[in-house]
Amino acid sequence: MLSTPVSPETGDKQLARVKGIVGYQTDSSSAFKAIFGRQDLPDNAYAVTKPNGQAVLRLADSSEIDIGENTIVQVGAFNAVASGQQNTIALQNGALHFNIRHPQGGQSNYKFTTATSQIAVRGTEGFLIAGASGTQVVCVSCAVGDVTVQVGQQTVSLVTNETLTVLGSSPLTATTTITANPTVNNPAINQFNGNQNPFNPNPAGNTLDPTSSLSGTGSGAAGAGLGGVAAAAGGAAAVGGVVVATDKGSSNPSPSPAPTSAPAAPGPLVVQLSYPGADASFPVPFTWPFSQANATTQASVTCQPSSVITCTVMQALSGTTLNGAISGNLLGPGTFTVSASASGYSIPTTSFTVYGSVAPTTTALNFTSLTPQTIVVTQNPAGTNLSATYSCAPGASMSINPSSGPSPLHITVTPVSSPTTPTTAAACTLTVAGAGGTAASTVAIPVNITTTSIGISSHSRRKPL
Repeated sequence: MLSTPVSPETGDKQLARVKGIVGYQTDSSSAFKAIFGRQDLPDNAYAVTKPNGQAVLRLADSSEIDIGENTIVQVGAFNAVASGQQNTIALQNGALHFNIRHPQGGQSNYKFTTATSQIAVRGTEGFLIAGASGTQVVCVSCAVGDVTVQVGQQTVSLVTNETLTVLGSSPLTATTTITANPTVNNPAINQFNGNQNPFNPNPAGNTLDPTSSLSGTGSGAAGAGLGGVAAAAGGAAAVGGVVVATDKGSSNPSPSPAPTSAPAAPGPLVVQLSYPGADASFPVPFTWPFSQANATTQASVTCQPSSVITCTVMQALSGTTLNGAISGNLLGPGTFTVSASASGYSIPTTSFTVYGSVAPTTTALNFTSLTPQTIVVTQNPAGTNLSATYSCAPGASMSINPSSGPSPLHITVTPVSSPTTPTTAAACTLTVAGAGGTAASTVAIPVNITTTSIGISSHSRRKPL
């Protein structure tokens, strides 16, 4: 079943449904119109996908843009390269996978915009994700000069295998970080690859969307249209997220469409979480704001267990807008759950984990012979996976066994050789990393190999001084 084109004059911007609910709006205030096949879009129309929806936007120069779920993107007029005008695509929220045809000539012909960034693109493949917490630009195939990002007064250029993460809601105060693509494990990106990470077959840690776009199955049940959690990193020492109830529970079925004069239906219930992934001392206080548009009741919130978390709720229903905050303390390492409901929307019980610091049984290891020593490293809660690496000064060498395992981890360190020249610094450093992504989740242990009786290798010895 195909929908009727908007007008015979259009045709340079075609929206095609891939799955789920897909549609468009002619402007920001017009009604949503679902499509079931392909639809030509007028200039400046909004392409919209709902939970589980996916679409593709095909442009006159053969460029294609895949549109993920829970996405709103405005598409400006199409301009050929010869016109000297840019094609502007404004991502309001959600995720895009773009494959832009490389234009003839030296000027970029496409500009993507988000709340914090302007991205000039000249023939490249990549991803763009935007949400309440920021923007992420991922270069899959980008030659030098292909992608330039303007964030306030900053100008950042990206090349193949680089990801730019912009955190913040204002371009003047947003922070920018560039990382390698294999370190990225964003569910908003994975949704375009069968929910598998396209950069790393064995990614470390859980999926993480720093933008809070709520696009992608890994964002939690909200991404699948059931309400849930989207994890996001609000900073180097914080774990953040947005908990959203996007569907009403079965006991409160969606009402039939109301006349335009009827009160607007309640919007999603949104809770913004931010807490340390790992901390050295407890209790850790927190305040999580929440809101709901067109609300009819106040929210009910539950935090458990009391041994890990305590929380209280302050809220006010002003007119049709519900605003409030959940405040309390994280009492120690462990897994806690949060659930909430308001105006017929419910957030199912969702689990989070906060970790303690990585701690060794000693502050340093000192070797005067080849006799191995064992150190015990822990991070609570018990069973948390730890991994160990080491680095040494020139000439110094050692071995460790095992290099990873659950907490508590017993690591046997065996010295192999001492430094070639005397040094006051440690010959080697043993680094053990755990979960949580903060300074408390990593510990560096000096390994002193000071005796000259240890040879330069395990098979030969040098003469005493």
